[in-house]
Amino acid sequence: MEAQDKAQDKAQDKAQDKAQDKKRGEKLETLSELEVKILTILEDKPMSKKEIAEELGYDSVPGNVKRSIKILLEEGCINYTIPEKPTSRNQKYIIHDAE
Repeated sequence: MEAQDKAQDKAQDKAQDKAQDKKRGEKLETLSELEVKILTILEDKPMSKKEIAEELGYDSVPGNVKRSIKILLEEGCINYTIPEKPTSRNQKYIIHDAE
């Protein structure tokens, strides 16, 4: 009986993983080119808005970068490094680690 439960759990885990991967793929299809670039930049390390903008070639943080970061936060693609203080001057952004 225990082996059957383990096999069933494994199959269920596999199905959930596949569903999550599909959902992630659909999410990526709806992102703009800029949002995908931001995600690519954040793969290396956490960065502030200013650091992200500089990586993209801007001198300051333009509105389109602010909007893209907001969208990525709302979609759950990225997280704050200091979630309890979203307006902190030390705030950085990291890629959401979906588990």
